[in-house]
Amino acid sequence: MKVYQSPMLDIGSKRNGSRLFLLSVQEAFAKKTMAENNNINIGMAIREELKRQERSVAWFARKLGTSRMACYRIFESYSIDTYMLLKISRALNHDFFALYSDSMKCEDIM
Repeated sequence: MKVYQSPMLDIGSKRNGSRLFLLSVQEAFAKKTMAENNNINIGMAIREELKRQERSVAWFARKLGTSRMACYRIFESYSIDTYMLLKISRALNHDFFALYSDSMKCEDIM
């Protein structure tokens, strides 16, 4: 089974409009690929959102009330406890549950 691992894009300064466009294209491609394979890498999605918001792992650990090492384990996870995903969604103000909902919608179409 293939798992999509997104390449790191560094196109210049964080104020560069083209970087934001490329990241949004990359995110859309990642969502489409994961949905097509019914294989959601939630840890990768969390890590990418943390980077998109330019937040540190130390900040993230404090928000979750855990260690940085636990955060790195989250980034490597392909599955996660729903309560922890809710805490992460609130900390980053991002609905990670939508990845699973979108994946189910794609299954209904096929």
